Amino acid sequence: MRDFTVNALAIPLADLYHPAPPRLIDPWGGLADLRAGRLQLLRPENFQVDPLRLLRAFRFAATHGFTLAPELEAAIRTYGPLIQGVAGERLHQELFRLLAVPQAAPTLTAMERLGFLFQLFPELADLPGVPQNGYHHLDVWQHSLLTVNCLEEILPQPQRYFQASAEFVAAYAAQPNKAVLLKLAALFHDAGKPKTAAYREDRGRYTFYHHDRLGGGDLSGGRPSVAAVRGGGPHGGSPY
Repeated sequence: MRDFTVNALAIPLADLYHPAPPRLIDPWGGLADLRAGRLQLLRPENFQVDPLRLLRAFRFAATHGFTLAPELEAAIRTYGPLIQGVAGERLHQELFRLLAVPQAAPTLTAMERLGFLFQLFPELADLPGVPQNGYHHLDVWQHSLLTVNCLEEILPQPQRYFQASAEFVAAYAAQPNKAVLLKLAALFHDAGKPKTAAYREDRGRYTFYHHDRLGGGDLSGGRPSVAAVRGGGPHGGSPY
């Protein structure tokens, strides 16, 4: 059972033995979707059979530049919570492929817009709307997304930002999975702020004491989201 129209295309095997071009079997209109750069689902209930397809839709959008068809977006909104039942090691593979593209931030934004990102990472669900102080012009969530955006601007050209350390940064990011882990660190770096936020009347400002320690603790334990980051099973091997 295929998940999207663009990968439900086929050719008869017998045609490969003839010099004429093979015939295309396209019962779902996948060729038209492929030409339009559109990702369309076959049946919404396919997400119930394997909810990993929800994340795969965003991975295809990131790696191949597809736009999500309105029907697919609606199905993602409906079936998104099912992603929490997928084994972390399966999530890990799709997630790391998605984040490995040079510009993954727009896809993360789309995942949040469709209510999917916080199903995948419930640890981040409290970030929207948490205010910060004057030198932050965004709330905690928008600031975290912007951090990923800025990181993706820095990684291809570290010499513009790090001068003497540029060679080290480039060498580090070139190692397997390191750029992906940096993006995850950027996304999660303020995950502890909602639980530590306090407004100091005497100072007229918000404080987030020890949010770094609490945020680090969010990526421990046996949740599928943690295994998606770490790889392996819920307590499996780390990619660090």
